[in-house]
Amino acid sequence: MGPVTAGLLYGELGAPERYYNEKAYAKATGLTPSHRESGGKRQVGSITRAGSRFSRWALTRAVIVCMHCKKGPGAQVKAWIEKQRGRGKHKLKVIAAAARKLAEGVWRLIAWGKAFELEKAFPA
Repeated sequence: MGPVTAGLLYGELGAPERYYNEKAYAKATGLTPSHRESGGKRQVGSITRAGSRFSRWALTRAVIVCMHCKKGPGAQVKAWIEKQRGRGKHKLKVIAAAARKLAEGVWRLIAWGKAFELEKAFPA
């Protein structure tokens, strides 16, 4: 992720320290799946889109760039996406899931100072 994407995320969502945890930060992007419970049954739906559309755009574009990588960290993201696609998951859902994982990693990096663990987030 480059300085332009990082600046856009900071401008749209504010300082990551103001969010309680990485899940709250990802929820602010609108990349988390919606869910509904009724009668003891739980339905999981599409992404909520309840956040900044520009941050969603930037994160999904970062994932799409990774899909074109042949080596380096982007190649591992690409391998994870292809593995998920091999399991029959829809391409756009997998891209949204990867973008959410990147958003959580951004929060951990800025709020806690922890390095992004690529192997943990995107196991090959």
